[in-house]
Amino acid sequence: MSAMSFAIGPAPQTRRDDVVEILHGRTIEDPYRWLEDADSPDTVDWVERQRAFTEEAFTKLRTREAFRNRLTELYSLPGDTIDKHCGGRYLMWHDDGDAAQPVVQAAEDWRDLFDRPITLLDPNDWSEDGTTSLKDAAISPDGSTLAWASSAAGSDWTSFTLRNVATGEERDPRIRTKFSTVSWFPDSVSLLVLDFPDKETGETAVTKAAGDPRLVMVRTDTGERTEVLPAGPEGTFYWGGISHETDENGDRTGEGWVVVSDIIGTSHNSGLTVFRHHLVDGHSVVEKGRRIAEADASHHPVGIVGSTFFVLTDDITPTYRLVAIDLAADEPTPSEVIASSEYPLSTVVLAGETLVAVYMVDVSPRISRWSTSGEHLGDVDIEAGDVHLTAPDEHQPDVFIHATGPSSPNVVYHLDATSGELEKIQSAEVGQFHAGVERRHATSVDGTQVPYWYMRDESNDATGPLPTIVYGYGGFDITITNTHSPLWQAWMEAGGAVALVNARGGGEFGSEWYRDGVLDNKQHVFDDHIAVLLDLIEAGLATPATLAISGGSNGGLMVGAVLTQRPELLAAAVPEVGVLDLLRFHKFSSGAAWMSDYGNPEDTHDFEVELAYSPLHNVGEGRHYPATLVMTGDHDDRVVPAHSHKFTATLQRAQGGDAPILTRIDQSVGHGAGRPRASRVDASADKLAFIAEFTGLTPRF
Repeated sequence: MSAMSFAIGPAPQTRRDDVVEILHGRTIEDPYRWLEDADSPDTVDWVERQRAFTEEAFTKLRTREAFRNRLTELYSLPGDTIDKHCGGRYLMWHDDGDAAQPVVQAAEDWRDLFDRPITLLDPNDWSEDGTTSLKDAAISPDGSTLAWASSAAGSDWTSFTLRNVATGEERDPRIRTKFSTVSWFPDSVSLLVLDFPDKETGETAVTKAAGDPRLVMVRTDTGERTEVLPAGPEGTFYWGGISHETDENGDRTGEGWVVVSDIIGTSHNSGLTVFRHHLVDGHSVVEKGRRIAEADASHHPVGIVGSTFFVLTDDITPTYRLVAIDLAADEPTPSEVIASSEYPLSTVVLAGETLVAVYMVDVSPRISRWSTSGEHLGDVDIEAGDVHLTAPDEHQPDVFIHATGPSSPNVVYHLDATSGELEKIQSAEVGQFHAGVERRHATSVDGTQVPYWYMRDESNDATGPLPTIVYGYGGFDITITNTHSPLWQAWMEAGGAVALVNARGGGEFGSEWYRDGVLDNKQHVFDDHIAVLLDLIEAGLATPATLAISGGSNGGLMVGAVLTQRPELLAAAVPEVGVLDLLRFHKFSSGAAWMSDYGNPEDTHDFEVELAYSPLHNVGEGRHYPATLVMTGDHDDRVVPAHSHKFTATLQRAQGGDAPILTRIDQSVGHGAGRPRASRVDASADKLAFIAEFTGLTPRF
């Protein structure tokens, strides 16, 4: 359908204030800054008017119900993730395909998780609308206490709760934090937690930064907090884990290591500090730490055997290697265990005294087994678009491999890391659907070859250009893999095609590929996606009238940049929870952490780089923009909704064409994590129906 035939009234008017700043010698207008106050009456009124306008427009989407019905089926596929072994039990996140949120189940033997599990936690009882979700859970080493972290309305902020396993009595340890897992010390009383100076209550939308956290040990019986590491330089985050030592009988000794990664914001590089912990009068005590690695490269902790610490690093190679560090040595130095290759070594887990590694060969996983001395023990025969490995107990040989691909939503394998024996223990079926996958390459403006997957339903024998969604991310060292998505399956079944882009800025080909898409090189990310659009057109697979682009968060920035730089290539665009104001992103919530990828707007050089591509500041008055659906959540405390609100208002005013500019603003939803099933279905259906309307897709179902 053309934009002209999709007749809707004028967009709601948005008040323009006379807000002008001189930044680094540049005059910058910011007339919609008042929308940054998410809880003000004016913003609430604006949101309600935009919601009403969008919902009225959505009633004209001819395929909305068809997509909702199919997506309801696809989002109802069950799936399980075996996560950890703690307190003598295995824990599994169980999604039955029906409930709003997955539940946590437990069993002493992992096989019993599928036959006779015990349900420990059911978040579906925590809120009427299903928006309170579970972030993490663990049982104390002595099996007496279950601790979990929950989040309301999709917030990054979590609150901890404790439950006596024997009596069921619950209590509040008064721990409110974010980005902290549930990590017990051997005393079964103390937890390792990030302690932020400014804690949000959750009663209002979150926009301010929380400050720099310190790392503390919290005694849950007394509330006492002992500092493990003070707050670091501005922007420092800590990621801590606790390693438990065992004796020759496999029993825990009460001693071990605390391993802490320190990172500035979301920087690629990280340092490492280790601490010994032991018991004194029955309570865990942490000794003074020892610096093992500076933040001059990426250092990812893998595990500890005795005093040998295994670390995945790109210290001397952009495709990573695994090194061992003797923590008992006077001057610990890394020795190579698994060498780098032409393919990135993306993941290594420790299971007993065997290492299981994943290489990404042209962004497809290849799994292999290695001894802790570096001997190659053999490959693991699994074909998948992506894999997620969990070794619930680093002292045991059990590894669970959760494999997925464009035609396969979830297959779970058990690998005995010692023997190499592989067993399929669960799979989900998608009926007769099978994606036809073609690996293609586009040439970016600087000559770089940009790989992407082009996919369509194998049963689709249509010829000529197809309605096609181009999806990408291109940032923060995150790898886009060819995994299963209910969204993409529904679109392909309907008769469309999908292109998944491996743009620079991601981690697909190692750290050099990442660095070629950040800071001064950020424009490369947008060039790479534009190159894919042009390649699809030149190959006759799509036309500007059948092309849409989509992405979320940093991918939302990518969409905003592409649609403002090359709007003539697109029929539709959907930026989701996007970073769209590159001059003020650092002033809100976690935004300052992203300066590792974007730069610092307070710096004159970085400011000029950011201004050149910032979507909000590159909207041209009177230009013809494609049909655009800006998606956000009113409680997103990671990328605050002001980014989307200001961009929406700016585009609506500037639009010189007939295509609609709409915004879909979810209630009680954050950046995406913990979203209830029905909400995911509705958002996905609206997104696909909107794109279908303007790319000419009539579903085959």
